[in-house]
Amino acid sequence: MGEGGLPILRVFDGVTGAQTMEIQVYDRAFTGGIFVAVGDLGHDGILDFVTGAGNGGGPHVKIFNALTGLETSSFMAYDINFRGGVSVAVGDIDGSGFPVIVTGAGPGGGPHVKVFNSTDHSLIKQFMAYATTFSGGVYVAVGDYLSDGKYEIITGAGAGGGPHIKIWDYETLNLDGQTMAFTDFTKDTGEVIDVIFNGGVRVALADANGDNVLDILAGSGPTGGPRVEVFVGFRLELLMNFFSGDKKDGRGVFVSQ
Repeated sequence: MGEGGLPILRVFDGVTGAQTMEIQVYDRAFTGGIFVAVGDLGHDGILDFVTGAGNGGGPHVKIFNALTGLETSSFMAYDINFRGGVSVAVGDIDGSGFPVIVTGAGPGGGPHVKVFNSTDHSLIKQFMAYATTFSGGVYVAVGDYLSDGKYEIITGAGAGGGPHIKIWDYETLNLDGQTMAFTDFTKDTGEVIDVIFNGGVRVALADANGDNVLDILAGSGPTGGPRVEVFVGFRLELLMNFFSGDKKDGRGVFVSQ
């Protein structure tokens, strides 16, 4: 659930829409929401859920068996005293056949991205996605966006930052591309709105137009309306933009594959 709800992970049948599982991820008193990613961490054909506590929670990452719903492991991605939460993404980013866990520090933390081994949770690499002085945290996604056979890490600036999206080469951590979201969003009247939006941008990767190529989904962060933009190609061309709900809802919007 999102911020303000119980820390509950619910699973639904993709065909019937019926709920098939419910997992209480963190203490019921926590209302900061949760981040969720999915991957076969054990390379055993069984999917796992990877969760991160939302804003107000510790940097607590947990792994659950998607078949049984049982917790299999957990770790702290950042300082145990940090209470900004942690965004998560999963992908076989190094081509080893075993997905890694990518994390981004939540609000109040630096734009600190880390990559962890999915088996022993050892730290593989880390970097700062934006200025080290920025303390709004960072959202993360992973996938072969450039269709070059290699995975990229996609980052979005956290709360208080501009809607700044960056694409990072996993192996070298070189910047492969970047763009600003929400700079050209217009109402039906054609009026430009929120040209300088500073609520950050949540990111995900998905094939939005059915061409079997991943696209970047951008959702406005806290304080923004539920605005979504989709970017395609190496030049990060804007494919579509829309409101996913009431324009007056200032909580932003989460995007997912």
